[in-house]
Amino acid sequence: DYIPAAVPGKIFRLLCTVQIYFAFALFFSVLSNHDKFMVFFNVISESRYLSSVNSIYPLPIWKAINYANKNLPEDAKILFLGESRSFYLQRKYAASSVFNTNPLAEYAYKSENARDMYNRLRSDGFTHIIFNPGEGLRTNSYAQFSAEKTRNIMKSFFSEFLEIEWHENQKANNTVINTIFILKITDSPSGPVPPNYIEMALQKAENLKKAKNK
Repeated sequence: DYIPAAVPGKIFRLLCTVQIYFAFALFFSVLSNHDKFMVFFNVISESRYLSSVNSIYPLPIWKAINYANKNLPEDAKILFLGESRSFYLQRKYAASSVFNTNPLAEYAYKSENARDMYNRLRSDGFTHIIFNPGEGLRTNSYAQFSAEKTRNIMKSFFSEFLEIEWHENQKANNTVINTIFILKITDSPSGPVPPNYIEMALQKAENLKKAKNK
């Protein structure tokens, strides 16, 4: 059969058009589902991406870090609790990975009581704590505080030597799922005292263990 010479050329152009269409469709699908690409192309701001709750970057710490950079004294020294992501912070700090002992647990373990712990922290220059309770729970970071002495010191330390300087509720589907704190280390707290989420987590773990053993 006779096939006009123009037909293969038309088929080739049609196939190229289809391929280009699907390539663009795939590109924009990736772009719309991954905010980091949206940042790269200046569709959304870096700040919005860093403060958005998503599966890739759960319970983000950015707003606390941004507050610290803008509002805490330049000689402030910060200890991270329940959180290991310290990038972007422009102050001196101490943090640990999720695989290592948190510095605050070490201070509690080495101290005689809450006052001694406060003195040790202040002697080493620490002025504030960035506390991400939900992230600490997600990464199972509170078992290291379960020793009786450490636990009792932490109870007193939370109630006697910390006050809330800043906090933010994080929401998903209009429901609060976490609260992030910047806590001031002080021996004369005048502001609100932070909830001891470490003790709450330890009590919950104990109750679950008891329920399983019944």
